[in-house]
Amino acid sequence: MLIRGVAVTVLLLVVVLGCWGCVEGFATQDAISVDNSGGYVGLVVALSDTLNNTNCTQYIQNIKTMFSAASSLMFDATGSRVYFHTVTIAIPASWSCGEVISSDLLDYNWDTAHIRVGSSHTLFTDTPWTQQPGGCGDPADFIYFSENYILGNTNQLQQVNGGHTLLHEWAKFRWGVFEEYGHINDPFYPTTYHLNRTSFYPNYCTDNVLDGTYSGNCGEDGSELDCIFTPNLSSNNNNTNTATSSLMAAPFLDTVVKFCDNTTHDTTTPTKHNLLCDQLSSWQVIRQHPDITSASGSGQHLPIEVRAVRAKPPRHTVVLLIDYSSTMGEVYSRWEFLRDSLRQFFLTQAPVGFRTGVVIFDSTINISSDLYELDSITNQNSNRYDLANMIPESNPMLGGSTKNLKLAIEKGKEILRGSDGWLVLVTENMKEYTEGNQNLTGTAGETPVWPVLYPSDPKVSTQVYQNLAALSTTTSVIEITHQEDTVNIGNSPLTYQAVDNFASLTSSLRQATNTPDVEVSSGTCNSDLCTLALNVQNSSQFEAQFIIEVLHSHSVATTPITVAVTPPDAITTTLLTTGNCDSSTVFVASPLQNGIYTVNVENNALSLPVVARVLGVEKVGLVSVNVWSPRGLDQLSFSPGVAPRLLATVETSDGRRVVFADVTVVVQIDTITVTINLTDNGMNGDVTGNDGVYSGFLTVYKQDSEVDISVTATDNNGKARAVGPSVATLIQDYTPPLTDGEQGCCGSQLDLSGLTLVDLGPFTITSSGQHGRLTGTDPGDLPPGRVTDLRSDRLGYDVTLSFTAPGASLDQEIASHYEVRYEAPGEFYTTNITAQAVGTAVTTPAIHIPTCDVLFTFTVVAVDASSVSGKASNPVKESVSCTYKPDQQLSPGAIAGIVISCLFGLLLILIILCLCCNRDNLDDLWLWRMLTCRCCTKDDDYDNDDRLYSPPPRSNKQSDVIRNNVKTTTSPVTPIRSISDLYSRPDLEAKRTQRLKKEEQHQKQADNSDDGGFNDYERQNVKPVSTQRDTHSHNTNADKESTRSSLNSHSTHTTIPINEIGVPPLSQQRGMAQDNYAYERNNETNDYTRNTSGYNNHPPRRPPHPRQAPPRPPRNNTQV
Repeated sequence: MLIRGVAVTVLLLVVVLGCWGCVEGFATQDAISVDNSGGYVGLVVALSDTLNNTNCTQYIQNIKTMFSAASSLMFDATGSRVYFHTVTIAIPASWSCGEVISSDLLDYNWDTAHIRVGSSHTLFTDTPWTQQPGGCGDPADFIYFSENYILGNTNQLQQVNGGHTLLHEWAKFRWGVFEEYGHINDPFYPTTYHLNRTSFYPNYCTDNVLDGTYSGNCGEDGSELDCIFTPNLSSNNNNTNTATSSLMAAPFLDTVVKFCDNTTHDTTTPTKHNLLCDQLSSWQVIRQHPDITSASGSGQHLPIEVRAVRAKPPRHTVVLLIDYSSTMGEVYSRWEFLRDSLRQFFLTQAPVGFRTGVVIFDSTINISSDLYELDSITNQNSNRYDLANMIPESNPMLGGSTKNLKLAIEKGKEILRGSDGWLVLVTENMKEYTEGNQNLTGTAGETPVWPVLYPSDPKVSTQVYQNLAALSTTTSVIEITHQEDTVNIGNSPLTYQAVDNFASLTSSLRQATNTPDVEVSSGTCNSDLCTLALNVQNSSQFEAQFIIEVLHSHSVATTPITVAVTPPDAITTTLLTTGNCDSSTVFVASPLQNGIYTVNVENNALSLPVVARVLGVEKVGLVSVNVWSPRGLDQLSFSPGVAPRLLATVETSDGRRVVFADVTVVVQIDTITVTINLTDNGMNGDVTGNDGVYSGFLTVYKQDSEVDISVTATDNNGKARAVGPSVATLIQDYTPPLTDGEQGCCGSQLDLSGLTLVDLGPFTITSSGQHGRLTGTDPGDLPPGRVTDLRSDRLGYDVTLSFTAPGASLDQEIASHYEVRYEAPGEFYTTNITAQAVGTAVTTPAIHIPTCDVLFTFTVVAVDASSVSGKASNPVKESVSCTYKPDQQLSPGAIAGIVISCLFGLLLILIILCLCCNRDNLDDLWLWRMLTCRCCTKDDDYDNDDRLYSPPPRSNKQSDVIRNNVKTTTSPVTPIRSISDLYSRPDLEAKRTQRLKKEEQHQKQADNSDDGGFNDYERQNVKPVSTQRDTHSHNTNADKESTRSSLNSHSTHTTIPINEIGVPPLSQQRGMAQDNYAYERNNETNDYTRNTSGYNNHPPRRPPHPRQAPPRPPRNNTQV
């Protein structure tokens, strides 16, 4: 379906006190214009009905004072070009403000006003602000002032600078410039910046440096985010600040009366304006606006005119003016489509209580009715049938009859009789209408007229109708481009008005009459036997009663067209009789169910297009979603390298803004379907993050094409939250600039941490039926998106950058690469980084700063496959001092090496300790076995080899090396010098011989020292000398006698005396004895030294096993 020039006003819900700001609406600026003197006219200021009506007079007086001051300031700042000429203040209809209010009534609502005065804002408290989601030069949505600011309850500063503040906000609203100052705690637009590596400067675009105080870490090691600057506000009295520009930077100073121009603008300040307006000065952007370029600059400032009027309540009365001229009958089905659309509207779609009338005209008035207040749809005697039957059945008479719009408008106003309502003019635009001296706008006066041009030739001027629509900000021209369907009847082709035009017409009537039905599901078919599946997934969001409309061409065959609908529960829906609607069939049913509604259309004679739609009414109290564009949906304008933005908000029925939702827009351009994911993260085209306005670019262009737009919002898997009242104390003093802890509008992201965020639960909501038009010229290759969240981190000379990945074609595709640029006076460097998927976090490899004591500015630019570059990112600055010495910090590899070495050393120490503690149980070859990997396996061959195996030498605690070889005169062993030496057989014979000798010496010493003090062993082995005493000889003889009488070779007696010291032998044959701890000094265990040879020359055991040492020979007790 093709619709051209759709109404651009999107009405959102009226808000309440304590909501996100009581501001949910997009105000079209079409009604604002500049008159011949350069004065702005058509501006409307609205007061919220939640305010205290006893302050009505003071509101009006203070608004007049503020506008008067702003008008004079604007006139001077723009070089005597523009000023405020007329301003209208809309007062709630229920208020009584005495004589200050005009007797006139204004058709205006709160949520369509350009400037809104309400209660303190949830987030910004009493700080004036502008909702500005568009790009540089784009108009904003509205300006907001709190009642405290207007009443002067903040402080005296606003009384002096109210005009400055209004002009500051107006420049954003009308001319599309941004703030030229930083924000506290904003990582991308901080309050200070580095002009050189050692000093901080205020982030304000002024012609003279502002006087103020610095706080936080503002030293050489401090960052721009950590250093906070606060201007000296007392300078308004003592003139310490001498800056005269810019009004976008310091409107709180009375000395500031100009915008920055190209001579005073500082392109290095990291402000929102510098980033989004490509470092142009605010005046350079403003002077390009049509208001300024078309202004004569006469130098005459006329007095401002401010009038207060009561706002009318919403209109619910509509008179339909229907063109019945011969043009409506020139193409088959053209009139039938209009006739059946009107009948369908009266019978099924106009809500109960809706007041409406009808005028059928050509050059004269053919039919007219009085106003009808419609009753129930299901009433068979409803007055709806009276209106439906007034629509002529037959085609208009051919023969060149003309139309008289002046006559139709006059009759429509007569039917309205001054009631609150508007006219809907449905007329063709196939040839230009000559107004002559009719003065149609004068005839309409203050009565809004909403033209619906069906059908319309795009080549024919629509100026007459544009003038009529401009009478009200709530109306515009709906233009349905002429299309035709062709079908063969036998051998003759027959031309029909396109069924798509029929579908567009029914949608346009719902829009122009402001009826509540919205499209839930739709489908199309082109066959003589059509089956359409209409899928409903969110029935709980709609009222129970719903409509299924089936649109098709009027049958010229004898076989009628039959239509049947089967709902998801398979129970056939009963057809509600709607009168004689030959080209449409309407079903009214209840309740709406989730599932597939199957529509069967049978037309045996013709194969013509069929359109079927499910229409429902959204329930009150649920979440709603709205879509718009900064310049209006009917002006989706393209230019080389530039594409239009689409914007959306999600809100609750009480006006609370919803953040963290998932929002998707689907744009249908002829047969092309474009899906756009809108974001609210302050990146990828979104101007301010977390403000509840979701943004995205429409990148597909087709010249002068009409588009259908639908938007869907979901709870984003439970992440969506409604913004509730502030949990912090509202700050009543507006003190620009703000101090730490306060938040102004609008930096890169809004901080929601101080607000109550309410979980809304699961939801999916779709708003369809919006229409737009693509205008402008082919954009060509659209550039990649821009990085707006660049950050830096420095370690010595190395800088690491991080950012969110942009994409090619305004973030629709992955880029080719990212070019990192870093520069200083006289130095410029670049390096390329591999691109990543759009929206992912990117961290660059370390970039080495080439020069010390120099401040480098880093930026990132995305580049696509065609080498088309995007715009430069927000800048970050880094430098390193020449005195910098790297901290003795170890690299990760060095740290790992140290840890491994420490663990290895600890293990080695544990092994050594273990070996030391167990040294008595180690054989001579333990080290050799370990080095040759024989310690972990059993090797019987080696263990049974006398030359290799030797038991642990308990009496020998000297350490040997590796193979334990000992170099002697009989065994000339050399040290190990190679691997082959290591694996050669050790020879332990020399070692064994040495150990046996040592054991004999040790035994002798033990016998002499452990005989009870009698030196018996020495007496038996040492010859007596002449000097020995007799007692010595006596003892010797006694020992000999004792030895001869002993049966034990180790005993000196044949029989053992009672007092003999010693232990009987265990075995005379093997020479073995039990342990005798009394005679084994330094022996604390039961394990004795093992030797390869048996005791007393007995043969050794094989395999060896632990042996026990024999007891020493017993001694005679000579004390008896």
